[in-house]
Amino acid sequence: MFTTRKRREIPPELPAIIQTALGSKASSSEARQLVGKARALFETAEFPNRDDLLLAEQLCQRAATLDPADGEVWAASAQVSSLIYYYPQIRSPARIEAAVSQARRG
Repeated sequence: MFTTRKRREIPPELPAIIQTALGSKASSSEARQLVGKARALFETAEFPNRDDLLLAEQLCQRAATLDPADGEVWAASAQVSSLIYYYPQIRSPARIEAAVSQARRG
């Protein structure tokens, strides 16, 4: 009824991987704080103004630099990029492509 599993050996590189992950926890926390500030700029108003969106975009870019593996960072970036789309003065094909790419990562 029960089968015995073979014990797996711990790969020698595993401790280094764990240490790297734990070391990046601080940057992840800082990245999440930046995302929180960005969200405060674009989620509080019914329709945020252009300057708030550009500032939120900068905050998300800094957060992505700190923790490029955090899906929450990319989700917020995609939201900002999609909101920027409604401002024709700052809309561009590059921004549209960035929004699609960010949404796929998040």
